[in-house]
Amino acid sequence: MIPSRLSRRLLACLFVWRQNDEIVDFMDLCAAVRARPYGVLKALRALGQAGLVDPRRLRLTLDGLAVAAALVRPAARAEERAREAQQAPGLARCAA
Repeated sequence: MIPSRLSRRLLACLFVWRQNDEIVDFMDLCAAVRARPYGVLKALRALGQAGLVDPRRLRLTLDGLAVAAALVRPAARAEERAREAQQAPGLARCAA
């Protein structure tokens, strides 16, 4: 179980950044999740204790990767459906 929204946002952000081969910086991470550094540190520590993140390297563990992928995928599918609806409005109504 992931206890807070901040932890979920951190997992999702780390997942997307690593997927895009972007460099992860602590302050950029704080800005991306819209949280103060102390709150991010506490959330990273909790995620590290849960075995989902390596807080020193700002990297997901294998378990964290699986959890983050599950968190990100539903939102990505919704965005993809919205793009398809804009491209072919008639088809979107049929699929809905």
